[in-house]
Amino acid sequence: MPMMIRSNQNGDTIVEVLIALVIIGSVLTGAFSISNLSLRQIRMSQERTEGQKVAQSVVESLNAMYESKPGTVDRVDPTSATEGLFCILSAPNQIIPTSAFQPTTDQPSTCRAGTDNRYHIAIISQGASTKIFKVTVSWQAVSGRGEKLEIYYRVREPET
Repeated sequence: MPMMIRSNQNGDTIVEVLIALVIIGSVLTGAFSISNLSLRQIRMSQERTEGQKVAQSVVESLNAMYESKPGTVDRVDPTSATEGLFCILSAPNQIIPTSAFQPTTDQPSTCRAGTDNRYHIAIISQGASTKIFKVTVSWQAVSGRGEKLEIYYRVREPET
């Protein structure tokens, strides 16, 4: 009859347990960093989409104002002291000329949009004869750096 050798060892050794913990910790750390990066990318995309919506609404307000009061918008001259920089308040649909300012720092609070006033709006006339306007929407991104969206828009002639 063959003799069976019996081991005195029961269960796992401490080395095996530590290796398993390191593997589990590495997997959890990787999953956390990937999900964190993914959430940040989703938020940045959401901010950009909101910025595009703000710019689109400004363009629509600009177009509506040009159709209802064309002289009001043509009056903004890019060679003037304000360099043609202005914004439109949607409530009374009025133009607010602004002195030269940096859109991300010292912009008047009336030229902001969004639920938390995150988005700074500036419209720059490219000249009354061209009827082209540059709409700039800028904001402080979740990453901490400034983001900017620019749309050039040519207003259409009012129908007679």
